[in-house]
Amino acid sequence: MKRSWRQVCPLLAAAAAILILLPPPGATAQTGGRDLARAYFDSGMEFLRSGRHQQGLADLNIIVESYGQSPYADNALLQIGIHHLETVIDPVTALKYFNTVILRYADSESAPEAYLRKGLILLEAGGTRERLAEASAAFDRVVRFYPHSPVVCRSLLFSALALKEMGESKAALSRLMDLRLIQGECPEAARADWEAALLLMETDYPLEAMKRLQSLRDRHPDSAEAPRALEALALLYRMEIRSREDASALYLPDPSFSLAPPEKWKSPKCLRVLADGRLVVSDRGRDSVYLFDRTGRLTDMVKPGDVDQISVCPGENVLVGG
Repeated sequence: MKRSWRQVCPLLAAAAAILILLPPPGATAQTGGRDLARAYFDSGMEFLRSGRHQQGLADLNIIVESYGQSPYADNALLQIGIHHLETVIDPVTALKYFNTVILRYADSESAPEAYLRKGLILLEAGGTRERLAEASAAFDRVVRFYPHSPVVCRSLLFSALALKEMGESKAALSRLMDLRLIQGECPEAARADWEAALLLMETDYPLEAMKRLQSLRDRHPDSAEAPRALEALALLYRMEIRSREDASALYLPDPSFSLAPPEKWKSPKCLRVLADGRLVVSDRGRDSVYLFDRTGRLTDMVKPGDVDQISVCPGENVLVGG
């Protein structure tokens, strides 16, 4: 049965300390079982890919229970956990499998991925500083224990995001800087530059933010973040550079824009422009959030707590579907 994040949050603390009970690694494994373990693994993954989940899990569990010392046991556990997380949508059970990989197969190639997945579950659940701190710690352990793992870049990025949620901007920027220093191509580099620029803007370093945004455009011109970086650069230029030269140039009227709320607001709380240009206005008095397109036309009105949420007002319980 699928559970919502709101339902599973109270269960995560207990799940973080619970392991899947397994026989000792290799308790029933035989010396010649490596090829058979591989055959079970390949069969299990093929079943999962073809949608025959019950049969796939059965094959992977045979490896876990009967071939615990084989080089496929750690990945079998990891894949079972990923299935529970992404297909069954059961992060509580998934977390138990990831914890088991970490404890029983700490020196395996699956361990850094298990730490990353554990951190993502806790970060997604959010809600408490303790949970966010545990998520950040899981990401940091990937970097410290497995510095050559292919998931190091992602771990640094999500550690920074967890620290940002905790209000630790300086530490978050440090993680993002570490990501920039990694040699070779890092798929998360453009996202890291974007997040670093946002942090610099939020902590009142607009000129440093502009440098990071321009670096993003130079280094990753084809990334999804590049157009947003250009928009942010234009806005910062008007506010920080052009406005000092000519204050009248900061804001100019746009005749094509006409904000049209459907009703009179009672207590507008805050306004935010999303990366895609939509305008979001939250009305605390009506307990609603209004979304407008670039021309000011109302496109949606939602209540707090909708699925697929983004925060509109920092520190406020006002959420809107993204």
